[in-house]
Amino acid sequence: ELCGIEAPAYVAGRSLVPLLRQPDAEWDSTAITAYGDRFISIRNERFRYIRYASEQEELYDATADPNEWRNQIANPEFAAAIRKLRAAVPPLSEMVKPMPTKRGAKDE
Repeated sequence: ELCGIEAPAYVAGRSLVPLLRQPDAEWDSTAITAYGDRFISIRNERFRYIRYASEQEELYDATADPNEWRNQIANPEFAAAIRKLRAAVPPLSEMVKPMPTKRGAKDE
């Protein structure tokens, strides 16, 4: 976009140009991570929500608790944020399975 070239149709995502032009602009972003089939988490500007395979959940307010010491999942003050984050996280059963490793295999 900065070079005046249109992105090919197979390129997914959104342009960072507005953020480059105005670094202090509000910018919604999230990151979803998973550790195999053990847990999946979503992190946005304020919260980190984690759901484990056992269905246990955690919620941390990264603004007030950057070290994630206080699990806020039962705090009614965050009920709306929890609903939104739960809806954004796919079930573990729908996640792509990780590639198998050759851990413990002898070099050939």
